[in-house]
Amino acid sequence: MLRVHGVQPKRWKRGMAKERRLTPRIDFHHEVMIRGSRAPGRILNFSTNGAFIQTENPRQFKQGKEIDMVTTLPLERKAVSIRARVVRVEKKGIAVEFVDLFGREAAAVDSTFEVFKATVPLYRT
Repeated sequence: MLRVHGVQPKRWKRGMAKERRLTPRIDFHHEVMIRGSRAPGRILNFSTNGAFIQTENPRQFKQGKEIDMVTTLPLERKAVSIRARVVRVEKKGIAVEFVDLFGREAAAVDSTFEVFKATVPLYRT
């Protein structure tokens, strides 16, 4: 990074987080159960690498911890189980990154994203 007289140039406006996503995400509202949570969550947006889930009590989740989610995606007949890592905890929910996503679960997430990205707007921050 360029430094001028020992000062780093400002690259981001105050309060803006640097975008770290590897893939785009789409608005996608869908119910999800998180194992160990009493109430269902609601996916608000997702990509092939992760999702933002609205929950009643997001503070029960800790950043860096792994969770197990179960949902029935619209194109699937059977429920899919997805392991994810909590990357951020906010007032309204949690941001998660999918981990160990293989086989049928990976295919289900990929196909759902591919079909719905053409029909719903891309999420904008």
